[in-house]
Amino acid sequence: ETGTIKIAQFVLRRGFRIWPLYYFFVVLLMTGALFQGLTMAQTVRAYLWDLLCISNYKGASLPAGWSLSTEEQFYALLPLVLFFAGRHLKTRTLVLLPVAWLIILPAARFLKLRQGAGRLDVYAPFHLHSDGLAIGLIIAWVALMYPNMLKGKVLHNAAILILSIPLALGLRILNHDVFTYSSWTIVYGTLTWLCLQATTVPSFVQWHGFYVFARLSYGLYLNHQLIIRPTIPWLKQVFGFGTFGFAASWIVIFACAIVLAVLQFVLIEAPFLRMRKRYFSARKPRHHKPNETLVPPA
Repeated sequence: ETGTIKIAQFVLRRGFRIWPLYYFFVVLLMTGALFQGLTMAQTVRAYLWDLLCISNYKGASLPAGWSLSTEEQFYALLPLVLFFAGRHLKTRTLVLLPVAWLIILPAARFLKLRQGAGRLDVYAPFHLHSDGLAIGLIIAWVALMYPNMLKGKVLHNAAILILSIPLALGLRILNHDVFTYSSWTIVYGTLTWLCLQATTVPSFVQWHGFYVFARLSYGLYLNHQLIIRPTIPWLKQVFGFGTFGFAASWIVIFACAIVLAVLQFVLIEAPFLRMRKRYFSARKPRHHKPNETLVPPA
């Protein structure tokens, strides 16, 4: 919109949201490792890739840490790519970058698998599994450059849906390992596109509970696996096996995750979000009135 990009501001805004809770969990696990008898050097080596946000290539000690490393690499690379590409490409042609990205990803997976890699080897690395981020950029570009395309059109929406589903299924049938992330990207990208084109929002979607849950979702994502591992053996003894035992265990784990996520948000996330708001409010440029003289007359 402005023709400029403030890299430091972008990274800091994301950092205030992501880093506090992420590094809280990393430090928490490192502390646990020390209490279990590991030396400081061994602990640092075990969690070094998590600390550097490259665990999607080297192996994550923090459960689900690989995806957060992917996210951080995206936030680090995207502003730089846009900054330099914007010097040589017009804004209307920048969409070629994520389009090329979507094409290169399955090609890279194909080559990796041809070299003898297994299915899990192409799951975590950024250059092999970041299709969803690319489609998100395309949707954002369209929303900025052609906002009229987001106005609800029933026939247009139906055509998009009808074409996307067989395309996604066809790619999976063609080569599941190569195109599995491409096909899911098409499905979720289409659903996102249709939601953005909705002219009216159902009243139930405006329920405040969704907002609260969204605020807690990051904490839930980080804490649920840490809760599952130590509690599952105990829950099996209490509730037993079978459908009832599974359902009861799931409810207990989810309730514990919610409670912990609330504490995490109140004690860790919210203070940093308030800090972010104060920081950027203080740096916001002063808005002048239309008739206000910016430069005093000579």
